[in-house]
Amino acid sequence: GWWEIFVERTRPLTYLTFWAELAVTREPVVLQHAVNLLLHLGAVWLAFDCLTRLISHRAAVIAALIVAIHPLQGETVNYIWARSTLLMTVLCLLSLRVWTREHRWRAVAWFGLALLAKEEAVAFPLVLLLLRRDWKPAAAMWR
Repeated sequence: GWWEIFVERTRPLTYLTFWAELAVTREPVVLQHAVNLLLHLGAVWLAFDCLTRLISHRAAVIAALIVAIHPLQGETVNYIWARSTLLMTVLCLLSLRVWTREHRWRAVAWFGLALLAKEEAVAFPLVLLLLRRDWKPAAAMWR
């Protein structure tokens, strides 16, 4: 069952997406690539949205284009097992998005989901602290 994913895995949210794809079809390869592509496109849009709040519009466009077409980014789309990186990126960007809109505790929730996707997200609160020094929500992310 799907609940076993949350007990036995280190990246339960990532494995839950694979479980859902397998529940939809027994040959999930095309679906897996499509989901990875959609996550990548979502990350590009979120990067642009977050960056427009932090830097000039022109710089945000250039940065989003780099995120969209850089060869290193293509690996996460093409390599199905890199789903954890895509999920973590999207969820961290959602956390950044709400953090810059002054919804600190929502950012904590998005960050928690990012940790369930990939454990390397643990460093992300440092980025948030560099942007806005709000210690209580950031400290909650490390608890």
